[in-house]
Amino acid sequence: MSVTQQDLITYIESHPMSKLLELKVEEITEDRVVVKFPFKELISIPGDMVHGGISMYVLDTVCWSVARLVSDTQVLTLELKFSFLEPLKGKEFRVIGKILKKGKRTIFAEGEIYNDKGKLCVKALGTFMKVN
Repeated sequence: MSVTQQDLITYIESHPMSKLLELKVEEITEDRVVVKFPFKELISIPGDMVHGGISMYVLDTVCWSVARLVSDTQVLTLELKFSFLEPLKGKEFRVIGKILKKGKRTIFAEGEIYNDKGKLCVKALGTFMKVN
């Protein structure tokens, strides 16, 4: 069963964690999902940095979403690898999920979080399995 762009927008923005983070879809294309979210004290650690677990949730969400977009069935996260390149600081963050490769049973995606100065701060590589 394929999914529409509107289905993904609804899923992403109505999930309770996404509501808490004020995650908003900025763009969806055939192989890319872009969301944004603001800095909040609730998701910070000392030094006004976003907690790493929040970054992981957001990256899993955008990578899963773009994998689901190109799949004709449901997908599950098999593996996610995160690289924290810079402290995630700023007023608003842009998160981009893209397809790297679509196979018969697995889909490879990458996600990146940029701060409000356009600097890449966190990167994720994910493997997703199609579920029949």
